[in-house]
This record gives sequence, C-alpha cells and structure tokens, in this order.
Amino acid sequence: MSTNKKGKSNLKRILAIVFLLLSLIGTASMGSEVRLFVDIPSLILIILFTFPMLILADLFQDFIRGYKIATGSFEYTLKELKASKNAMDLCIKLVYISSVIGAIIGFVSSIRYIGDLSKVGPAIAVSILTVFYAFIINLVQHAVSAKIKKEIIYREQ
Repeated sequence: MSTNKKGKSNLKRILAIVFLLLSLIGTASMGSEVRLFVDIPSLILIILFTFPMLILADLFQDFIRGYKIATGSFEYTLKELKASKNAMDLCIKLVYISSVIGAIIGFVSSIRYIGDLSKVGPAIAVSILTVFYAFIINLVQHAVSAKIKKEIIYREQ
C-alpha cells in the first residue's frame, strides 16, 4: 500500500472515531448532562473481567495484533490473521459477559441500599452504564473484527 493510501485510510479511521465520539456525546447531552454517562468503575469492571480471560486463553497478544491489523500498519500471515480474528471474537463475547456481571453487581448493590434512595441511584447507574459501555466498546471491536475477516477472505482467494 502506498504512503498516500495509508494516510487517507488512517484519516478515514480517525474521522470515523471522532464522528462516533461526537455522536455519543451529542446524543447523551440532548436529555441530560454528559458527565452522567461517565463512570470509571464500570469501565474498570469490564477491563478486569475481560483482559484476564484473554490472558488465560493465551489470546491477549493476538487481540493486540488485531488492532494493529485494523490500522493496516503491518503485513501478517493468514495464520496470524485467523488467530487475531479468534481473539477478537472471544473478546467481544467477554465484554458482553462482563457487562452482565456488572449489571448483576449493580442491581444487587441497589437492592442492598433499597432503604437509602440516595445510594440506589448510583448503584443502578453502574448497572446500566456497564452494559452501555460494553455496547460502545463492541461497536469498535465488531468493526475491527470485520476488517480482519476481510483480510482473511482476500488472502484465502
């Protein structure tokens, strides 16, 4: 791939990510404050459940390679492409599973605080935001997975 094509391709990726973020921020700010959608514990929960499982499955390096493949920076073998696709597919599932775990934790916490309404709201917010973050994260991961699949298809022909 020529340097000019790489530059245009990277610019398209950056613009797509910026558009996604601006769309999310714009949509979130329509009905409420954007800061209400920021919950670091929910993000940490997803990471703490997902990354160790990728490491346990010995797919963490393949997962990282998947993002490198998506940038089009390097050439990879068909075997590496398939391993990265496998890792990305597992990660997508793990993120959804971790969001369900986060939702359960949040709902159990909200039940525990049922007598104190000032604590019920934040506990329910953790539940809902964990699922929300999982969908946002997986929007990107599905795009990366599709890019890897496209590379595999082209190589197999």
